[in-house]
Amino acid sequence: MKKNTPNPYDVPIFFDSCAFDPSDLQENEASSELRKNARFNIIISGSVKKEMLNPNSPFDIRNQAINGENNTPRLFDMSNYDNSDEYRKEKILEIITGNGKKENMVNDAKHIYESHHRGGYFVTADIKLIKRRNQLYDIPINCIILLPSELLTRVEQCDERNNN
Repeated sequence: MKKNTPNPYDVPIFFDSCAFDPSDLQENEASSELRKNARFNIIISGSVKKEMLNPNSPFDIRNQAINGENNTPRLFDMSNYDNSDEYRKEKILEIITGNGKKENMVNDAKHIYESHHRGGYFVTADIKLIKRRNQLYDIPINCIILLPSELLTRVEQCDERNNN
């Protein structure tokens, strides 16, 4: 796990589309609890919003993508960044693709890259991404990749420290 762990109330929290409706019950409950917390700066990036608008997404998830107040503009415009960012973008895609097809992982790479540029947390229920997060940290990237339950644990720890 990444060593520098910022206070979740002080940094942006990017949600991957699968983190809104995880199939795992524990992750689904954690995601729901996190989204109820109005003190968070939850961001739906442009690339995630596009996925959430898919007609196969649950109605409440599509509705949040359409009406969400925390949407951020699409940040994946390579013309704004230098060559080191081009390298980072390619490394992210290479790592998360593994032996798979790159075209199947482009959106996930965009999500992580957008989160990297804002810092903070990237919340996902995608176990493939979780398994590869330490490799991603070695690039390095400027975000922490967590399951919803892991972020909820950090929030509870932060709340406990603040109440003592």
